[in-house]
Order: sequence, then structure tokens, then C-alpha cells
Amino acid sequence: MTKTQLPDERTVENGVLAARSARDGDAHVLRLSGELDLASYDVVNDELRRVEATDASRIVIDLSGLTFLDSVGIRLLVEADARSRSNGSRLQLIPGGDQVQRILQLCGLEESLPFVSENGLAGSASEARRPMRPGS
Repeated sequence: MTKTQLPDERTVENGVLAARSARDGDAHVLRLSGELDLASYDVVNDELRRVEATDASRIVIDLSGLTFLDSVGIRLLVEADARSRSNGSRLQLIPGGDQVQRILQLCGLEESLPFVSENGLAGSASEARRPMRPGS
């Protein structure tokens, strides 16, 4: 499969979640805001798979804007991690707020998923990290 480079930035949303997807050098950042649940799974999964098909050496999912995460959202993160581990371990996760991280901790995933601090990322991807809200 040939990997491609996508346009620098786009936003996809479904009313409960907005996902800003932006390329910055070798990294592609997917910044999530709102609720990652059954209603938003397809929007995020489709965008993530689109990004995985590119030549980005790092794929960063920024969870810091999430207000809610359910079992379907957890499944999405676990599946993305599994795909990443079998394909160069490109995935990195920026932690969510206390509520989101607590859910991941209770599931035993806080230590096993590839979390990094925002400061630990090389490259700025500043456009992908600017604040946003679903529906805006």
C-alpha cells in the first residue's frame, strides 16, 4: 500500500464531537473535543484510518479536549494502539482531563497505552492544538 500526504488541516464533526486533523512536519495530530462514544465513533475512526494511510511517522491523538469517554471510545483507542504496534508504533496519545484519565486508569489502560506529555512532542502542531468546541 502506498502512503500519501494529506492536506495540512481539516475539521470533522458530528454534533457531540469535533476532530481537528492537522499535519505538521512528520506528525499528524488528531485533536478531539467533546464526547468520544458510540455516536462519534465512526467520525473519529474514519479520520484516524485516513491518517494511518499516510506517510506520517507519528500519529498523535490529543484527548485533552474530551469531556466524555465510554467503552466504545476506549475500544477505538485500544484498536488504534494495536494497529500502531503492528505498523511501526506511530501512535502517541496526549492525556485527557481527569475524568477521561480516571476511566482509562480504572480499565488498566493508563500504563499500557502510548501516552506522552504535550511538552514531550517534537514539532509544534500548534494549529491542531488550538482550542475548539463541537459545533463551532
